[in-house]
Order: sequence, then C-alpha cells, then structure tokens
Amino acid sequence: MISNNTIIPSIRKYKYFEKALSCQSEYVLLSEANIGICSR
Repeated sequence: MISNNTIIPSIRKYKYFEKALSCQSEYVLLSEANIGICSR
C-alpha cells in the first residue's frame, strides 16, 4: 500500500534503473514525463 509518506524513485533513463532499485521503496516509476515540473 502506498501512504502519503511513501517516496517513489522516478527515472526517465534506463541507465538509472539499478540506482532506483537500491532505494528502500517497493516501487519504481519509469516515466517519459518530466514530473519535476508538475508541482501543482
């Protein structure tokens, strides 16, 4: 279950996949979108 405090690593390039998997999160978001600009 995802709570409000869950941090999900997001990657746009496959070369960062291993780094994202090393995070404690159970989830990894693979996205073509630049979600860093979606603040609202």
